[in-house]
Amino acid sequence: EQGFVVKTARSAELALKELGKGETDLVVAEVDLGSSDGLALLAEARKQPWGKDIPWVIYTLRQERAVAQRAFELGVIDFVNKPANADVFVAKLKALLAQRASGRASRGVSGSLREMGLPDMVQVLFHGRKSGSLRIRAPEGSGEIHFLDGNVVNALWNELRGEDAFYAMLKLRDGEFGLDPAFKPTSRVINTSSEGLLLEGMRRLDEGIS
Repeated sequence: EQGFVVKTARSAELALKELGKGETDLVVAEVDLGSSDGLALLAEARKQPWGKDIPWVIYTLRQERAVAQRAFELGVIDFVNKPANADVFVAKLKALLAQRASGRASRGVSGSLREMGLPDMVQVLFHGRKSGSLRIRAPEGSGEIHFLDGNVVNALWNELRGEDAFYAMLKLRDGEFGLDPAFKPTSRVINTSSEGLLLEGMRRLDEGIS
C-alpha cells in the first residue's frame, strides 16, 4: 500500500536464498522465526558479500535488553518493538531507503524530524552505543547533541547548553538532523543517562514545562 516491493520469506533458509539474489534494499525481520533464530540469520547474512552492508531492521515482540544489544552489535539500524504505529514505521523505512539510494548511509544518518523524531533517534543511538554529533537545523534555530558510546554527554541549542539545550530540542517537530560519526566529544557536561533524559523530557512536554 505504501509503494514498496515486498518479498516475504517464511523461514531463514528461504530468506537467505532470496537475499542471495542481491536484489534486496532493506530487510525487516523478527527475532523468533519458528524453528530458527532471526539474529542467527542476521549473523549469517553479515558473512556474505551481499549482506555485509544491507540495512536491517528488527521488528519483534521481544523486549529483552540483551537481545537488542546483540542485534545492534550485528549492525541493525533499528530495533522496533511490536506493535508499532504503522505510519511512523513506514516513515522510518522510507527514510532509510532514501539514505541508501543517495549513498549517505556510509557517512552517517540524516533525515527529517517529521519522519523520525528526536526521541526515536536518541534511542537508536543509545541502543547502538554510537558516538558522534547529532546536528539539528530547525526554523527555531540550530544545535548539536554529542554522543559517546550511546550516552548523551553534551547538548547545544542557540544560547542554551547542557540538559536545558537537550530539553529545548526535544520539543522540535520540524527540521533536519544529521549524524557526524567522526566527531569525538572531548568533555562530558551531561551525566544523566539517555533514558533518564528522555523520561524527564517527556514529563516536561506532558506538563508544558519550558
